Amino acid sequence: MEFTNKLKQFYGYDEDTFQSLLKDVTLDDFPSLDLFPLLLTVGYCLHSIIKKQLKTIIYGDYDADGMIATAIMKQLFIDLGYGVDTYIPNRYQDGYGLTLKQAKRLIDQGYQCVICVDNGISAHEAIAFLKDHLVTVIVIDHHEVTSLPQGLDAYFHPLLDTPIPLARCSGYLTYLLYVAVIKKHNPYLLALAAISTLTDAMPLKKDNRTLVKLGMAMINQYKFIQIAALVKQFPMDEQSIYMQVGPSFNALGRMLDDERLQEIITYLLTEDITKNIQLSTWIKEVNQQRKTLSQQWMEMIPKSDDIVQVLMIDERSGLTGLIANRLLEGMTKVVAIFSPDSKNDDYLVGSIRGVEGYQLMTLVRAYPGEIIAFGGHPSAVGLTIKKDHFEKFKVFFISAATKL
Repeated sequence: MEFTNKLKQFYGYDEDTFQSLLKDVTLDDFPSLDLFPLLLTVGYCLHSIIKKQLKTIIYGDYDADGMIATAIMKQLFIDLGYGVDTYIPNRYQDGYGLTLKQAKRLIDQGYQCVICVDNGISAHEAIAFLKDHLVTVIVIDHHEVTSLPQGLDAYFHPLLDTPIPLARCSGYLTYLLYVAVIKKHNPYLLALAAISTLTDAMPLKKDNRTLVKLGMAMINQYKFIQIAALVKQFPMDEQSIYMQVGPSFNALGRMLDDERLQEIITYLLTEDITKNIQLSTWIKEVNQQRKTLSQQWMEMIPKSDDIVQVLMIDERSGLTGLIANRLLEGMTKVVAIFSPDSKNDDYLVGSIRGVEGYQLMTLVRAYPGEIIAFGGHPSAVGLTIKKDHFEKFKVFFISAATKL
Protein backbone atom coordinates (compact mmCIF):
# COMPACT_ATOMS: atom_id res chain seq x y z
CA MET A 1 0.00 0.00 0.00
CA GLU A 2 1.48 3.38 -1.03
CA PHE A 3 2.23 5.99 1.63
CA THR A 4 -0.71 8.31 0.88
CA ASN A 5 -3.19 5.46 1.15
CA LYS A 6 -1.65 4.40 4.46
CA LEU A 7 -1.93 7.99 5.68
CA LYS A 8 -5.59 8.24 4.70
CA GLN A 9 -6.34 4.93 6.33
CA PHE A 10 -4.52 5.87 9.56
CA TYR A 11 -6.42 9.16 9.99
CA GLY A 12 -9.70 7.90 8.56
CA TYR A 13 -9.74 10.43 5.71
CA ASP A 14 -11.80 9.85 2.57
CA GLU A 15 -10.35 11.07 -0.73
CA ASP A 16 -12.21 14.42 -0.70
CA THR A 17 -11.03 15.22 2.84
CA PHE A 18 -7.46 14.25 2.01
CA GLN A 19 -7.38 16.42 -1.10
CA SER A 20 -8.82 19.37 0.85
CA LEU A 21 -5.82 19.18 3.16
CA LEU A 22 -3.40 19.43 0.25
CA LYS A 23 -4.93 22.27 -1.74
CA ASP A 24 -3.81 25.87 -1.46
CA VAL A 25 -6.19 28.33 0.14
CA THR A 26 -7.12 31.93 -0.63
CA LEU A 27 -9.15 34.55 1.19
CA ASP A 28 -12.15 33.13 -0.66
CA ASP A 29 -11.78 30.08 1.62
CA PHE A 30 -12.11 32.21 4.75
CA PRO A 31 -15.23 31.06 6.63
CA SER A 32 -18.49 32.89 6.13
CA LEU A 33 -19.23 35.22 9.01
CA ASP A 34 -22.81 33.96 8.84
CA LEU A 35 -21.55 30.88 10.68
CA PHE A 36 -21.00 33.07 13.76
CA PRO A 37 -24.29 34.85 14.55
CA LEU A 38 -22.95 36.08 17.90
CA LEU A 39 -20.66 38.44 15.98
CA LEU A 40 -23.66 40.57 15.03
CA THR A 41 -24.54 41.28 18.66
CA VAL A 42 -20.94 42.07 19.56
CA GLY A 43 -20.64 44.41 16.57
CA TYR A 44 -23.80 46.31 17.54
CA CYS A 45 -22.45 46.61 21.07
CA LEU A 46 -19.15 48.10 19.87
CA HIS A 47 -20.94 50.72 17.81
CA SER A 48 -23.10 51.53 20.83
CA ILE A 49 -19.97 52.03 22.96
CA ILE A 50 -18.64 54.56 20.48
CA LYS A 51 -21.99 56.32 20.11
CA LYS A 52 -22.31 56.69 23.89
CA GLN A 53 -18.62 57.66 24.22
CA LEU A 54 -18.07 55.12 27.01
CA LYS A 55 -14.67 55.03 28.70
CA THR A 56 -13.50 51.56 27.66
CA ILE A 57 -10.73 49.14 28.56
CA ILE A 58 -9.75 45.88 26.89
CA TYR A 59 -8.80 43.38 29.59
CA GLY A 60 -6.62 40.64 28.14
CA ASP A 61 -4.45 37.78 29.32
CA TYR A 62 -0.75 37.23 29.92
CA ASP A 63 -0.17 34.52 27.30
CA ALA A 64 0.52 35.00 23.58
CA ASP A 65 -3.10 34.40 22.61
CA GLY A 66 -4.39 36.92 25.15
CA MET A 67 -1.81 39.53 24.13
CA ILE A 68 -2.56 39.09 20.44
CA ALA A 69 -6.33 39.18 20.97
CA THR A 70 -5.92 42.41 22.96
CA ALA A 71 -3.84 43.97 20.19
CA ILE A 72 -6.33 42.97 17.49
CA MET A 73 -9.22 44.44 19.49
CA LYS A 74 -7.21 47.63 20.08
CA GLN A 75 -6.53 47.93 16.35
CA LEU A 76 -10.23 47.47 15.63
CA PHE A 77 -11.02 50.53 17.74
CA ILE A 78 -8.12 52.46 16.18
CA ASP A 79 -9.58 51.77 12.74
CA LEU A 80 -12.97 52.94 14.02
CA GLY A 81 -11.34 56.14 15.23
CA TYR A 82 -12.09 55.59 18.91
CA GLY A 83 -9.57 55.55 21.75
CA VAL A 84 -9.61 52.74 24.30
CA ASP A 85 -7.20 51.51 26.95
CA THR A 86 -5.72 48.03 27.32
CA TYR A 87 -4.52 45.99 30.27
CA ILE A 88 -2.53 42.75 30.31
CA PRO A 89 -2.86 41.26 33.82
CA ASN A 90 0.20 40.16 35.72
CA ARG A 91 0.27 36.43 36.35
CA TYR A 92 1.82 36.86 39.79
CA GLN A 93 0.02 39.95 41.06
CA ASP A 94 -3.37 39.75 39.33
CA GLY A 95 -3.80 36.06 38.59
CA TYR A 96 -5.73 34.70 35.63
CA GLY A 97 -8.80 36.43 34.31
CA LEU A 98 -10.92 39.32 35.51
CA THR A 99 -11.08 39.11 39.30
CA LEU A 100 -13.31 40.95 41.73
CA LYS A 101 -10.29 42.95 42.91
CA GLN A 102 -9.56 44.07 39.36
CA ALA A 103 -13.23 44.84 38.70
CA LYS A 104 -13.26 47.16 41.70
CA ARG A 105 -10.10 48.86 40.43
CA LEU A 106 -11.69 49.41 37.03
CA ILE A 107 -14.74 51.01 38.66
CA ASP A 108 -12.47 53.28 40.70
CA GLN A 109 -10.74 54.32 37.48
CA GLY A 110 -14.04 55.31 35.92
CA TYR A 111 -14.40 52.70 33.21
CA GLN A 112 -17.90 52.39 31.77
CA CYS A 113 -17.17 49.44 29.49
CA VAL A 114 -14.94 46.40 29.98
CA ILE A 115 -14.12 44.06 27.08
CA CYS A 116 -12.59 40.77 28.24
CA VAL A 117 -10.56 38.90 25.63
CA ASP A 118 -9.17 35.42 26.27
CA ASN A 119 -10.83 35.45 29.70
CA GLY A 120 -14.10 36.36 31.35
CA ILE A 121 -16.30 33.40 30.50
CA SER A 122 -15.99 32.15 34.09
CA ALA A 123 -15.61 35.53 35.85
CA HIS A 124 -19.07 35.43 37.40
CA GLU A 125 -18.32 37.40 40.56
CA ALA A 126 -16.33 40.14 38.86
CA ILE A 127 -18.85 40.61 36.06
CA ALA A 128 -21.77 40.66 38.50
CA PHE A 129 -19.99 43.48 40.34
CA LEU A 130 -19.44 45.43 37.12
CA LYS A 131 -23.07 45.02 36.09
CA ASP A 132 -24.21 46.21 39.53
CA HIS A 133 -22.31 49.40 38.68
CA LEU A 134 -23.97 49.67 35.25
CA VAL A 135 -20.81 48.83 33.31
CA THR A 136 -21.16 47.45 29.76
CA VAL A 137 -19.39 44.06 29.62
CA ILE A 138 -18.37 42.09 26.53
CA VAL A 139 -16.58 38.73 26.69
CA ILE A 140 -14.62 37.11 23.85
CA ASP A 141 -13.22 33.88 25.18
CA HIS A 142 -12.60 30.26 24.20
CA HIS A 143 -12.08 28.62 27.60
CA GLU A 144 -14.44 26.03 28.98
CA VAL A 145 -17.96 27.20 29.73
CA THR A 146 -19.90 25.86 32.69
CA SER A 147 -22.46 28.66 32.77
CA LEU A 148 -22.44 32.11 31.27
CA PRO A 149 -22.01 35.10 33.58
CA GLN A 150 -25.31 36.86 34.11
CA GLY A 151 -26.03 40.17 32.41
CA LEU A 152 -23.41 40.12 29.64
CA ASP A 153 -24.13 42.75 27.02
CA ALA A 154 -22.50 40.56 24.37
CA TYR A 155 -20.22 37.54 24.11
CA PHE A 156 -18.48 35.41 21.51
CA HIS A 157 -17.39 31.84 22.15
CA PRO A 158 -16.39 29.23 19.52
CA LEU A 159 -18.62 26.48 20.94
CA LEU A 160 -21.79 28.51 21.46
CA ASP A 161 -24.47 29.42 18.93
CA THR A 162 -22.59 28.26 15.84
CA PRO A 163 -23.36 25.38 13.44
CA ILE A 164 -19.64 24.51 13.32
CA PRO A 165 -18.34 24.26 16.89
CA LEU A 166 -14.55 24.02 16.94
CA ALA A 167 -11.87 24.94 19.45
CA ARG A 168 -10.66 28.32 18.18
CA CYS A 169 -8.30 30.65 20.04
CA SER A 170 -9.19 34.15 21.18
CA GLY A 171 -6.86 35.77 18.67
CA TYR A 172 -8.85 34.13 15.87
CA LEU A 173 -12.21 35.04 17.44
CA THR A 174 -11.15 38.67 17.76
CA TYR A 175 -9.96 38.69 14.16
CA LEU A 176 -13.34 37.34 13.03
CA LEU A 177 -14.90 40.26 14.89
CA TYR A 178 -12.49 42.68 13.21
CA VAL A 179 -13.50 41.46 9.74
CA ALA A 180 -17.19 41.54 10.65
CA VAL A 181 -16.99 45.16 11.85
CA ILE A 182 -14.40 46.69 9.50
CA LYS A 183 -15.69 44.72 6.50
CA LYS A 184 -12.27 43.83 5.13
CA HIS A 185 -9.22 41.72 5.89
CA ASN A 186 -6.05 43.04 7.50
CA PRO A 187 -2.99 40.97 6.46
CA TYR A 188 -1.03 41.72 9.62
CA LEU A 189 -3.87 40.96 12.03
CA LEU A 190 -4.66 37.79 10.09
CA ALA A 191 -1.03 36.76 10.58
CA LEU A 192 -1.29 37.47 14.32
CA ALA A 193 -4.44 35.34 14.54
CA ALA A 194 -2.56 32.49 12.86
CA ILE A 195 0.27 32.85 15.39
CA SER A 196 -2.31 32.68 18.19
CA THR A 197 -3.79 29.51 16.72
CA LEU A 198 -0.41 27.80 16.50
CA THR A 199 0.87 29.01 19.87
CA ASP A 200 -2.30 28.04 21.71
CA ALA A 201 -2.13 24.56 20.13
CA MET A 202 -5.56 24.70 18.50
CA PRO A 203 -6.56 21.72 16.31
CA LEU A 204 -5.38 22.43 12.77
CA LYS A 205 -8.54 21.42 10.96
CA LYS A 206 -11.47 23.12 9.26
CA ASP A 207 -11.18 26.90 9.35
CA ASN A 208 -8.28 26.82 11.84
CA ARG A 209 -6.21 25.18 9.14
CA THR A 210 -7.38 27.73 6.56
CA LEU A 211 -6.49 30.59 8.88
CA VAL A 212 -2.99 29.25 9.56
CA LYS A 213 -2.22 28.67 5.88
CA LEU A 214 -3.42 32.19 5.03
CA GLY A 215 -1.51 33.68 7.94
CA MET A 216 1.73 31.93 7.01
CA ALA A 217 1.40 33.23 3.46
CA MET A 218 0.97 36.78 4.80
CA ILE A 219 3.98 36.44 7.11
CA ASN A 220 6.27 35.29 4.32
CA GLN A 221 4.96 37.84 1.85
CA TYR A 222 5.04 40.96 4.02
CA LYS A 223 7.74 40.07 6.60
CA PHE A 224 6.06 42.21 9.25
CA ILE A 225 8.65 43.91 11.47
CA GLN A 226 7.08 42.67 14.72
CA ILE A 227 7.50 39.07 13.55
CA ALA A 228 10.71 39.42 11.54
CA ALA A 229 12.55 40.79 14.58
CA LEU A 230 11.94 37.58 16.53
CA VAL A 231 12.81 34.94 13.92
CA LYS A 232 16.06 33.61 12.54
CA GLN A 233 15.21 33.56 8.85
CA PHE A 234 12.55 33.53 6.17
CA PRO A 235 10.61 31.79 4.79
CA MET A 236 8.84 30.89 8.00
CA ASP A 237 6.81 27.74 8.57
CA GLU A 238 4.40 26.63 11.27
CA GLN A 239 7.14 24.99 13.31
CA SER A 240 9.20 28.19 13.26
CA ILE A 241 6.26 30.20 14.58
CA TYR A 242 5.56 27.63 17.27
CA MET A 243 9.19 27.42 18.40
CA GLN A 244 10.36 31.04 17.97
CA VAL A 245 7.59 33.62 17.94
CA GLY A 246 4.98 32.22 20.34
CA PRO A 247 7.48 31.43 23.12
CA SER A 248 8.95 34.95 22.83
CA PHE A 249 5.57 36.49 23.66
CA ASN A 250 4.74 33.89 26.29
CA ALA A 251 8.06 34.51 28.06
CA LEU A 252 6.94 38.02 29.03
CA GLY A 253 3.90 36.73 30.89
CA ARG A 254 5.93 33.99 32.55
CA MET A 255 8.90 36.08 33.65
CA LEU A 256 7.68 39.62 34.36
CA ASP A 257 5.92 40.84 37.47
CA ASP A 258 5.81 44.58 36.78
CA GLU A 259 4.25 47.15 34.44
CA ARG A 260 6.69 46.40 31.61
CA LEU A 261 4.28 43.68 30.52
CA GLN A 262 2.01 46.39 29.05
CA GLU A 263 4.70 47.20 26.47
CA ILE A 264 3.79 44.10 24.45
CA ILE A 265 0.71 45.85 23.02
CA THR A 266 2.89 48.76 21.93
CA TYR A 267 5.25 46.29 20.29
CA LEU A 268 2.52 44.41 18.46
CA LEU A 269 1.00 47.58 17.02
CA THR A 270 4.03 49.82 16.44
CA GLU A 271 5.23 50.72 12.97
CA ASP A 272 8.16 52.70 14.39
CA ILE A 273 11.33 50.79 13.44
CA THR A 274 13.40 52.32 16.24
CA LYS A 275 10.77 51.39 18.83
CA ASN A 276 10.52 47.93 17.32
CA ILE A 277 14.29 47.38 17.66
CA GLN A 278 14.26 48.52 21.29
CA LEU A 279 11.32 46.34 22.29
CA SER A 280 12.33 43.28 20.26
CA THR A 281 15.75 43.33 21.92
CA TRP A 282 14.05 43.43 25.30
CA ILE A 283 11.66 40.60 24.38
CA LYS A 284 14.53 38.38 23.23
CA GLU A 285 16.45 39.06 26.44
CA VAL A 286 13.46 38.05 28.57
CA ASN A 287 12.95 34.94 26.44
CA GLN A 288 16.58 33.95 26.89
CA GLN A 289 16.19 34.24 30.66
CA ARG A 290 13.17 31.95 30.39
CA LYS A 291 15.12 29.41 28.33
CA THR A 292 17.99 29.38 30.81
CA LEU A 293 15.76 28.81 33.83
CA SER A 294 13.71 26.13 32.06
CA GLN A 295 16.84 24.26 31.01
CA GLN A 296 18.24 24.40 34.52
CA TRP A 297 15.10 22.74 35.86
CA MET A 298 15.10 20.13 33.12
CA GLU A 299 18.60 19.16 34.19
CA MET A 300 17.59 18.98 37.87
CA ILE A 301 14.44 16.87 37.41
CA PRO A 302 15.35 13.15 37.30
CA LYS A 303 14.45 11.38 34.07
CA SER A 304 11.46 9.07 34.45
CA ASP A 305 9.73 6.38 32.42
CA ASP A 306 6.51 6.86 34.40
CA ILE A 307 3.45 7.50 32.25
CA VAL A 308 2.20 10.07 34.78
CA GLN A 309 4.34 12.47 36.78
CA VAL A 310 3.24 14.81 39.57
CA LEU A 311 5.98 17.11 40.87
CA MET A 312 6.49 20.12 43.14
CA ILE A 313 9.26 22.62 42.39
CA ASP A 314 10.33 25.87 44.00
CA GLU A 315 9.99 28.12 40.98
CA ARG A 316 7.66 30.82 39.69
CA SER A 317 4.42 29.31 38.45
CA GLY A 318 4.85 30.83 35.00
CA LEU A 319 7.52 28.28 34.15
CA THR A 320 5.73 25.13 35.27
CA GLY A 321 3.71 24.75 32.09
CA LEU A 322 6.83 24.98 29.95
CA ILE A 323 8.65 22.41 32.04
CA ALA A 324 5.62 20.12 31.91
CA ASN A 325 5.56 20.35 28.12
CA ARG A 326 9.24 19.49 27.95
CA LEU A 327 8.71 16.41 30.13
CA LEU A 328 6.08 15.16 27.67
CA GLU A 329 8.84 14.72 25.10
CA GLY A 330 9.87 11.48 26.82
CA MET A 331 7.84 8.46 27.91
CA THR A 332 5.57 10.54 30.12
CA LYS A 333 2.03 11.14 28.81
CA VAL A 334 0.64 13.37 31.56
CA VAL A 335 2.53 15.84 33.79
CA ALA A 336 1.32 17.96 36.71
CA ILE A 337 3.82 20.43 38.16
CA PHE A 338 3.06 22.60 41.18
CA SER A 339 4.90 25.59 42.61
CA PRO A 340 4.21 28.06 45.45
CA ASP A 341 1.47 30.64 44.94
CA SER A 342 3.09 34.09 44.97
CA LYS A 343 -0.05 35.57 46.55
CA ASN A 344 -0.82 32.98 49.23
CA ASP A 345 1.74 30.89 51.11
CA ASP A 346 -0.88 28.22 51.87
CA TYR A 347 -1.57 27.50 48.19
CA LEU A 348 0.13 25.76 45.29
CA VAL A 349 -0.40 26.71 41.65
CA GLY A 350 -0.25 23.81 39.21
CA SER A 351 0.09 23.31 35.47
CA ILE A 352 -1.10 20.04 33.97
CA ARG A 353 -0.20 19.00 30.43
CA GLY A 354 -1.02 15.84 28.52
CA VAL A 355 -0.65 14.33 25.11
CA GLU A 356 -3.68 14.16 22.83
CA GLY A 357 -6.38 11.85 24.12
CA TYR A 358 -6.16 12.70 27.81
CA GLN A 359 -9.19 14.73 28.91
CA LEU A 360 -7.48 16.63 31.69
CA MET A 361 -10.46 18.78 32.64
CA THR A 362 -12.46 15.61 33.27
CA LEU A 363 -9.65 14.23 35.44
CA VAL A 364 -9.44 17.38 37.54
CA ARG A 365 -13.22 17.51 38.04
CA ALA A 366 -13.15 13.94 39.32
CA TYR A 367 -10.79 14.86 42.17
CA PRO A 368 -12.76 14.40 45.43
CA GLY A 369 -10.76 16.98 47.39
CA GLU A 370 -10.90 20.76 47.39
CA ILE A 371 -9.71 22.73 44.37
CA ILE A 372 -9.45 26.47 44.91
CA ALA A 373 -9.61 27.34 41.21
CA PHE A 374 -9.04 25.69 37.85
CA GLY A 375 -9.58 26.18 34.14
CA GLY A 376 -8.10 25.50 30.73
CA HIS A 377 -8.44 23.09 27.81
CA PRO A 378 -8.62 19.28 27.48
CA SER A 379 -4.82 19.06 27.10
CA ALA A 380 -3.74 21.99 29.31
CA VAL A 381 -5.14 22.83 32.74
CA GLY A 382 -4.15 25.32 35.40
CA LEU A 383 -5.32 24.87 38.98
CA THR A 384 -4.77 25.99 42.56
CA ILE A 385 -4.86 23.66 45.57
CA LYS A 386 -3.94 23.94 49.23
CA LYS A 387 -0.30 23.12 49.92
CA ASP A 388 -1.12 20.48 52.52
CA HIS A 389 -3.36 18.69 49.97
CA PHE A 390 -0.53 18.04 47.51
CA GLU A 391 0.13 14.42 48.47
CA LYS A 392 -3.58 13.58 48.39
CA PHE A 393 -3.92 15.12 44.92
CA LYS A 394 -0.77 13.34 43.72
CA VAL A 395 -2.02 9.88 44.75
CA PHE A 396 -5.43 10.48 43.16
CA PHE A 397 -4.12 11.97 39.95
CA ILE A 398 -1.49 9.33 39.24
CA SER A 399 -4.04 6.59 39.79
CA ALA A 400 -6.78 8.22 37.72
CA ALA A 401 -4.55 9.29 34.81
CA THR A 402 -2.79 5.92 34.60
CA LYS A 403 -6.11 4.17 34.09
CA LEU A 404 -6.99 6.20 30.99
